[in-house]
Amino acid sequence: MESALLVSCCLVVNAAAATGVLSQFNAFNAVNRKKKYELVNRITGSMFQLYVCYRGFYIADTFHTFIYEVAGYMISEMVFMSMYSDSLVMYIHHIASLYFVYIHTQYPDEVVIRVTTYIWMLESTAPLLSVCWILHLFKYPDTLVHKAIKMFAFLYWSVIRVGVFPYILYTSESAQVSLYGSSIVAMNVYWFTLLLKRVRGMRA
Repeated sequence: MESALLVSCCLVVNAAAATGVLSQFNAFNAVNRKKKYELVNRITGSMFQLYVCYRGFYIADTFHTFIYEVAGYMISEMVFMSMYSDSLVMYIHHIASLYFVYIHTQYPDEVVIRVTTYIWMLESTAPLLSVCWILHLFKYPDTLVHKAIKMFAFLYWSVIRVGVFPYILYTSESAQVSLYGSSIVAMNVYWFTLLLKRVRGMRA
């Protein structure tokens, strides 16, 4: 549990530091309060998600600590989200993710390792979407590079969350994990339809 507290404290410090740095820029000061909170949360969240990806390479040796770190992140992000978001699906997603802590205490290590692998794989898709969101927020010119970033982010997100994740989930030998993962798949499909609409709008 100490890991969850440590991550939460680090995220608060990172958010304060990011706000201090960003407040020096007119573009940041020009956006409304909720967008400022969301921007800071996306930056600190992306930093943690990249850390999660790094930890994923050593997951077999550190998965017990990893689980609590993710729990600390999910709780902290829900607190930040309350300042700018009223998306029920996002709150459901974060609450459902906290179930990983329950799995950690109830199931054998081989199941937990599989679950932690799911986590870092799924979290690896988020930073690119945050980059796209930031480019859109600050009205970055819709250049070829910008379009390429958005298309790559969409394809990577879709392949992992709508393709690879459901496949390895339903080939899992753990019925409990597969059943639980179905809720994540359902949310991913919902978000995929929203992203697809944006991509179609971008091509129009």
